[in-house]
Amino acid sequence: MCNCLRSRSLVDSVFVSYSSNASDPLHLRDKKQQKILEDDNAQDLLRHLSDNEKVCLVVLDHAGLSTNREDLEQLINDNESHQKLIVDTMPFNNKVTVYERQKLLNKQQTMKAFECRNRPLQRSK
Repeated sequence: MCNCLRSRSLVDSVFVSYSSNASDPLHLRDKKQQKILEDDNAQDLLRHLSDNEKVCLVVLDHAGLSTNREDLEQLINDNESHQKLIVDTMPFNNKVTVYERQKLLNKQQTMKAFECRNRPLQRSK
């Protein structure tokens, strides 16, 4: 997945929360864990958002960041640097969806896409 994000989505950094659920609050993820992967974790993501002026997050499917709508709204509201959120679902349905920060904050209907998912999406093999 990390290699996929680097090559297909052309990201600069990859943040992996390797032992949490998609519904766990972002600010609590990876607090006590040592780094076991070469990629950064959820705490590094939060620092990255606070340390940079403009950030565009790319996630694989809507549950890739969080399925906790309130937590996601809080993350976007608290971090003005977070300008865009791109949901890359190319392997599943040939779609890439770009969400602007203001539209996510102002349109509650838009946030419904992040609330849940019925089953895990099949990753490419």
